Amino acid sequence: MSQNERRAEVAILRAQDEYPQIGSRDQAYTQIVTPIASPMHSGIDGSGWRVTSSGDLSYYLKLYEDDTAEFLDLHTSFKAAAAAASGGVAPRLLWNSESLRAAIWEEKIEPWRTATFDDSWNPEIFPQVATCLRQLHGRPGRVPGRGVGSDGEAVREARPQGAL
Repeated sequence: MSQNERRAEVAILRAQDEYPQIGSRDQAYTQIVTPIASPMHSGIDGSGWRVTSSGDLSYYLKLYEDDTAEFLDLHTSFKAAAAAASGGVAPRLLWNSESLRAAIWEEKIEPWRTATFDDSWNPEIFPQVATCLRQLHGRPGRVPGRGVGSDGEAVREARPQGAL
């Protein structure tokens, strides 16, 4: 069993203890997303797992890579994920653990699907994405000028002279 498989099992068991609605102990899990490089400054920053249980329930488990800790504020990220879900623009965050660097979301089925780069050019999809982004960023509690997990001023000040 790999280290990531052990992490997935620990996260699933902890989630079941803390949030029993996730399902029974007779669950199966399959890795569906693998980090492509780490540390990542964009892109895939952790491994993704499909967790299925009896009753045909399925969830998405994300295990964040340890070396993302320096630039990814999970507390803020989890708050943003919950806000996006409550606004109807993202799946519902069911459980999270900063100490395990893990989170479980409900797995969306059709008509939901993962966005692709090509969607940004699709004249039927792009306006929907823009509406969702306006809806998300206009929600109460958002701190203007702050991105999830970073302080924009600190990032700008830390840039080397002459960098964009």
